[in-house]
Amino acid sequence: MSKIKDVAKKSKVITKLYNSFIRNSKKDAIEEVVHDYYKELAGKKIILVGHSGGLGGAEVLLRNMIQEFVRQKYQVVVLVRGNGPIIESYQKYAPTFVIDTVEKNVDYIQRLKRLGYNSAILNTITNGDLIPLCKQNDIHVVQLIHELPGVIHALKCEERAEIIATQADLVVFPANFVKEKFETIAPLKVPFKVKPQGLYMVYNNWNKSESRNYLKQQYNIPLNHFIVLNVGLGERRKGFDLFVEIADRMKQEKITFLWLGDVNEELKSQLSKKMERLSNLVLPGYVCEKETFMKFYDGSDMFLLTSREDPFPSVVLESFNARRPVVAFKDAGGFQDIVQTDKSGYLVEYENVDAMIEKIRVLKEDDKLRETLGENAKKLSDEHRFVNYIKTLADECK
Repeated sequence: MSKIKDVAKKSKVITKLYNSFIRNSKKDAIEEVVHDYYKELAGKKIILVGHSGGLGGAEVLLRNMIQEFVRQKYQVVVLVRGNGPIIESYQKYAPTFVIDTVEKNVDYIQRLKRLGYNSAILNTITNGDLIPLCKQNDIHVVQLIHELPGVIHALKCEERAEIIATQADLVVFPANFVKEKFETIAPLKVPFKVKPQGLYMVYNNWNKSESRNYLKQQYNIPLNHFIVLNVGLGERRKGFDLFVEIADRMKQEKITFLWLGDVNEELKSQLSKKMERLSNLVLPGYVCEKETFMKFYDGSDMFLLTSREDPFPSVVLESFNARRPVVAFKDAGGFQDIVQTDKSGYLVEYENVDAMIEKIRVLKEDDKLRETLGENAKKLSDEHRFVNYIKTLADECK
């Protein structure tokens, strides 16, 4: 081995091969870790598979899934196909292993099967290519779909969609809209279920005046401003550019536009000149601490979902839980099942910025209407319980 190291130092190609060899050959003591972790637990054994260790919506959803599965006393083991900052938080709740090579995919699936793990829940369409491997090892597959066609095509996952549609044991969609759009790419030949994931970030400690003071102190948002909130990764699919455009067009009004989450650097660069002149646009970045995170919902007056494509974002239920009405685009995602015009908010024509501006003004001027829509929204959020979603998934596993 020492000779190989010496050779590797002299050649970039050999160095790359050597590093690949070391990465592929390194294996965690998965049997020992799992046994020690669950030695006093006898619940159903389930593999959860994530596509990356990033901080996107699917990764955060998986973290909450892990936590709730463990709370309901299932023996879950988490496999993630790429390292990243969220992995550490996964490891707080369950044994978690990074499988970032083909060799590790095969090895860890086989070893977990030998440990009695007979079912796997695959989160996101990008994991669809693991279905044949799971089936080869007699592992029952529940596939979760969060993506609409735009993302599926962008990720070049059409072939994985075909695998899912023909080989999964069950496909779970968050809304009928998502299921129908998926079938424009890959008609389903296997059983499916429509089940929204529900509200995983339950919070009840609301105090709007305290939250408004926090936003005033931290971001200099005037107390007499109407606050329009959006939460998520600032990218074109999420309509960050539309959010900025609306802020620009309403900059003379007493309204602050607040986008919570990291912003795509390329898009930020493209919009930099416009954003520099907008004192009514506030970008706090990514916030992970729950109490702080909820102050943004609590301190806002409404939620503006500018997404061009968004299957069933948790932010809608989080807004509803905070009694905040939502304005969004028609035909942009499965959230239209619960964002209902004149009941919990408004749906406007797709990419119609003028219509969004009109609804912002309507809500700004009518406190009673906002309150009524907010109360209706809260009732809808209460109907979507995350604990039920997790139990439904677990019941579908062997």
